[in-house]
Amino acid sequence: NTDLIKMDIENGKLKHLIGNLELFTDDFLTKVNSFVRDEITDKEDEVYKELLNIISDSIGDVYEQEWIDEIEKEGERRFAEAIPPGFDDENKDGTRKYNGISYHQKYGDLIIWKDILKKATEQPRGDKVIFITNDGESNKKSDLIYKTSNMKVGPSIFLMNELYMCSRKKLYILNNTTLVNMITELTEDEIDRIEAQEEKKYVVTFPKWILDKAEKD
Repeated sequence: NTDLIKMDIENGKLKHLIGNLELFTDDFLTKVNSFVRDEITDKEDEVYKELLNIISDSIGDVYEQEWIDEIEKEGERRFAEAIPPGFDDENKDGTRKYNGISYHQKYGDLIIWKDILKKATEQPRGDKVIFITNDGESNKKSDLIYKTSNMKVGPSIFLMNELYMCSRKKLYILNNTTLVNMITELTEDEIDRIEAQEEKKYVVTFPKWILDKAEKD
């Protein structure tokens, strides 16, 4: 009986110790995640504000309703044949309106993509297009990023071919975090070289060393 009592006491101490350890672990992880989240958010906000400053006077032309309508008609065929982008959004309902123009939400990705193709074709300089989006992050979506075994391989082959056929340009798709990480890792020399390009009024492009980093990621 004495041994049983001692065992109960030891088990009680162990459970108490484990309980305290779990509370400490949960609190520690909460603080770590909060710190990491705040750090990333601060960097993203800083880069986002700088990006807005850079593109503030580089806003594209206003869409025409007729152009939107033509894309949506094409979208019906593309979705039926599972041609990216956007077919994973086929079940989205509703429309959105802005500045007198309306569009169906399920065709939003396709409208953006068609605008990219249009701009890439009209711009003779440069041989690369970088598309910044988080839309391909979900494992449920496969219409932008080619994935295998939940591993991201790169942009959809169809999108790469479509862009290259109409503009002879290569496609890169980066998410926001990758963009922020690459920019914050730039050296002073790299920043000076980018600013030198801007002063010469070159087309705004990502230098080769940034693209090399994108390919590695």
